[in-house]
Amino acid sequence: MRENRNTEIHQQWDILYSPWKSVPRSGYSKVWGMYINRPFHIQTHMSSGRYLDYISNRLVVKTPNERKTQEFYFDYITRTIRCKGYNNYALDIRNTFVYGYTVNSYWYQLFRFDGTYFNNQ
Repeated sequence: MRENRNTEIHQQWDILYSPWKSVPRSGYSKVWGMYINRPFHIQTHMSSGRYLDYISNRLVVKTPNERKTQEFYFDYITRTIRCKGYNNYALDIRNTFVYGYTVNSYWYQLFRFDGTYFNNQ
């Protein structure tokens, strides 16, 4: 009998919120599982502890640094996860790859965080 590989979890990430600062329209969204407008980093669960980073519109795994392209936030108005360095881009999943594309709030840009996983709508 062949193992179904589609149900395996291959990549795990942690959300690391930046130290709390005064942020307009902030709060916690129970529906979406994230703090509104509060900056965070997405860190690999592997021992390297590297962060997701934008290079152009591609997401890559890089060593942590102070670049705004490694800092994300949940925009409650559009319900998307946006990048501080490329404010017009949101996380976007197409063809099993995650990219950064112009914000349009379609299903492939909507993610919920259940405390463990990001789930795409």
